[in-house]
Amino acid sequence: MAVTAIRYASTLGIEVSLGFDEETNKERKKIKTISKISTVATDEQLHNIGMAIADVLKYELIGFHRTNKNELAG
Repeated sequence: MAVTAIRYASTLGIEVSLGFDEETNKERKKIKTISKISTVATDEQLHNIGMAIADVLKYELIGFHRTNKNELAG
């Protein structure tokens, strides 16, 4: 039986560096999550939005990630 994935939700995660923890000497990171992203938004559109938001954040950008939720129908 063929299974079809139907996308019903997307989120954009913007990962930033909060600096280094002096006690552990490890980088502290945080992910800012933007939800209710249109499921038809392209990866390029999300990257452009992420770059615009990162420009006004006070922390250094590490990267972006997109999370899609799909329903499997078959």
